[in-house]
Amino acid sequence: MEALQVFSDFISQNLNNAYRFAYTYTKNQQDAEDVVNESVIKAMRGIHSLREPSKIKPWFYRIIANTALTYLKNRQ
Repeated sequence: MEALQVFSDFISQNLNNAYRFAYTYTKNQQDAEDVVNESVIKAMRGIHSLREPSKIKPWFYRIIANTALTYLKNRQ
């Protein structure tokens, strides 16, 4: 299966969990949505760097965490 399709399937099944995870960093619904949206874009651009599709969850959640931390740092 193509990596982009694997990612698309993963996102459609895990979007709510991704928002909840981002919310643990941002403590704000709108900010969490912004972080997840930006993270999805980053992940789609970098999907070629995912060597093992079975590790998509920790790979994507790391992107969310890094994006959230950068987002919060830039807001201060």
